[in-house]
Amino acid sequence: MFDPLQMRAYLRLIFAPQKPTPEFKRNVPFALASRPVSMRSDSVDFTATALALQAMQARYTDYPAPVHLVVSLKDKILKPKKHGLRLGEVLPDVRVTTVPGQGHMGHHFSPELVRAAVDEVRARAGAPAEQALAA
Repeated sequence: MFDPLQMRAYLRLIFAPQKPTPEFKRNVPFALASRPVSMRSDSVDFTATALALQAMQARYTDYPAPVHLVVSLKDKILKPKKHGLRLGEVLPDVRVTTVPGQGHMGHHFSPELVRAAVDEVRARAGAPAEQALAA
């Protein structure tokens, strides 16, 4: 039940303000993702995640591990102020990198920021440095 128009609209939303990358378009199995069973499963996952996150909020201040949030300020899926920036105010050992001009899929456009955040968390956690991640 693949609807190309609906998928294009969805991609515009999750990538906004950028456009989907050619690599993403080439590598994502859109026909599988738009099957009714896949869409129902995603809906169940989204609902369960929202409920679980609500239950976890009270324990955020006790989270024992270092965290580095990379917050895309133009994200239309996870609202930056409501989600990333607010979480950055309550976690005890957190660093926040904000990325102006990028949306939800910012990791496709600035993978070096994500790699740097992972390396920074590993260093704070005392983990040994990894070899460079394969691109």
